[in-house]
Amino acid sequence: MGAHRPIETGQEAREYISSRSVFGIKPGLSRTVWLLDAMGHPERGLRFLHIAGTNGKGSTCALLYAICEAAGMRTGLYTSPSLAGFEDRVVVRGMPIGEDRLVYHTRAIATAIASLDADSPLQPTAFEVATVLAFCHFADQKADVVVLETGLGGRYDATNVVVPLVSAITNVSMDHMEILGDTIEKIASDKAGIIKQGRPVVTAASGAALGVIANVAREMNSPLVIYGRDFRSVEEERSLSSQRFSYWGRRRDLLGANLSLLGPHQVVNASVALAVVELARNAGLAISDDAVRAGLRQVVWPGRFEVAGSDPLIFLDGAHNEAGAIALQSTWETLRLPKGILIVGCLKEKDISAMIPHFAAIAKEVIVTQPAQSRALDADELKLAFQTYQRELCITVADSIADALSIALASRAGKGPICVTGSLYTVAEARAKLGDRRDGVDVTPVS
Repeated sequence: MGAHRPIETGQEAREYISSRSVFGIKPGLSRTVWLLDAMGHPERGLRFLHIAGTNGKGSTCALLYAICEAAGMRTGLYTSPSLAGFEDRVVVRGMPIGEDRLVYHTRAIATAIASLDADSPLQPTAFEVATVLAFCHFADQKADVVVLETGLGGRYDATNVVVPLVSAITNVSMDHMEILGDTIEKIASDKAGIIKQGRPVVTAASGAALGVIANVAREMNSPLVIYGRDFRSVEEERSLSSQRFSYWGRRRDLLGANLSLLGPHQVVNASVALAVVELARNAGLAISDDAVRAGLRQVVWPGRFEVAGSDPLIFLDGAHNEAGAIALQSTWETLRLPKGILIVGCLKEKDISAMIPHFAAIAKEVIVTQPAQSRALDADELKLAFQTYQRELCITVADSIADALSIALASRAGKGPICVTGSLYTVAEARAKLGDRRDGVDVTPVS
């Protein structure tokens, strides 16, 4: 049996959870189920909205959380990764899990795990421990509803132990192929694994991915609500602080709503969230149209085309795959921004060649670097990838994200806005370095 040192502080709790990373990323639910059983199944008394998707699932979760909060519900939110620390991944009523509760639940989980042999196949991973800890906290806080983001894929993700009121699959594109499969159909099949018997599912997926999701929904006797067929939306006006759009649903419409998240893709994410809300109302959640409007207007989701400074204009966007890079380019061009300085840092396992054309399309100059992360792609390799695509592009190598920001800020004269992108890890470091610079941003409409 494994022993563990006493957990007395928040730092020790975080270190314990992080230490579970030695068990890697392992598909399957058996370890999570075992740990939940050891903890008395805290998830069984909770109501969930479960969200998967290649891109946009975090934004959709943030939207649903803001709407449920505006409706006066005691709402839990579980997301990953965090831009500010582990505690921000587990939130109830706007408050990240406190140090005392983090220590309390981690200590209980560690005690349960200590009963296992060191080589037991039931040894949980870091993400599985974090997920169970979140469920314990939500139960402890008596959450009325929990908005739950999958970590990776769906079918074998630790979050997939719940039976939600409603599921959603925002979209499906090529990412995490080394784990989820090398075709859209395989990835869609994994994400469709969150669909539960008889429970409704919402999606904005299209093409072959939609076909797979529709087949699984049919097999599970789950009502399927599809963007473009059962609900739709249109963007009407945009600025650097918000955009206005209208939504037409199956039973209720929402016209002229203000959304604080930027980009055409966020209008689609908001529409998915509104379709989930329609179904959640049918399942008993009391959510008024006023609460919906307030949630859309007030939602905050850092690192997703976030305006982090106005002089110079600085954006933070965690685009980390081809679909994310396309969304970044689309948002940039929709706002009619001039080409600017891109600070790019990526992870090794990403399809960099698919992302670079979209980064290059909005860049006058590129500064390549790497986040302080073991999976980071070497900046020189990233430079070579950019040069292979477009040799005449001005590219500078920076040893760190802090150095990249210093270079960009010192050389920006006449070079347009600055955008930090390529990975949420890159964005998290830049965000910490920049601090909160949102005040004073020019919000004049650009359309």
